[in-house]
Parts: sequence; C-alpha cells; structure tokens
Amino acid sequence: MNADQRLDQFEPLLAEVMTILDRHTAQLKQLSNAVAQNTNALIQQSDNISFLLREHILIKTDVATLKTDVATLKTDVATLKTDVEILKTDVATLKTDVEILKTDVAILKTDVATLKTDVAILKTDVAAIKTDMAEMRAEFGSKLDLILAKLA
Repeated sequence: MNADQRLDQFEPLLAEVMTILDRHTAQLKQLSNAVAQNTNALIQQSDNISFLLREHILIKTDVATLKTDVATLKTDVATLKTDVEILKTDVATLKTDVEILKTDVAILKTDVATLKTDVAILKTDVAAIKTDMAEMRAEFGSKLDLILAKLA
C-alpha cells in the first residue's frame, strides 16, 4: 500500500474524528457556558446565604434582647401586681378609717348640738342670774357690793 492509499484510508477516519471533535467542541462550549452560569448562580446563592446569615445573626440578637426585655417586663408586672395588692389593702384600710371617721363626725355633731343646747341653757341661766343680781343690787344696794368684794 502506497502513501496515497494510506492517506485515502485516513481521510474518512480523519473526517469522522473532525466531526466528533467539532461535536465535542460544541458540547464543551455548552458545558463551559453551563459551568459559567452555575458559577454565577452559586456566587449569587453564596451572596444570598451570606446576607441571610447576617440577617439571622441580627435577628438572634434582637430575639435575645426581646427575651431580656420580656423577662424585665415580667418582673415589673409581678412588682406592679404586688403594689396593686398593697394598694388594695391600703384602700380597704382607708375605707374602714373613713367609716370610723364618719361615725366620729356624727358623734361630734351630736355632741356639738348638745353643747349648743347646753350653751343656750347656760346663756339663759346667766341672763336670769344677771337679772336676779340686778334686782338684788337694786334691793340690797351697797351691801351686796361689800359681800361680793369679800367673796372675790
């Protein structure tokens, strides 16, 4: 077999290899494009994950702060409940004191009315005594002044 015959045998094989090579080159370009797209998608996903992780950390911090705030508020509520109970007791005591004072005021009003009556009676008695004394002075005159001076 001469060189031309050998070349003729290789030409169809070479053409087939070239076709396969072209097909593989096209597939390689497609795969390279797909890899580039996947790489871009992975970079975007990585950025998204990083963002989500940062947000997650911020939210965890916020949740911890909120838990602390809730605990503080629960303590405050318990304190306020205790204060309310104390105030309820104080109000009940004050109501009792007010009732006692109302009773005392009523008694004092009665006492004042009695004293006013007594004062009126005493004024009447004093007026009567003054009248009696005036009559006695008129009747006994200077003798009464001497007796009163001795008594004083």
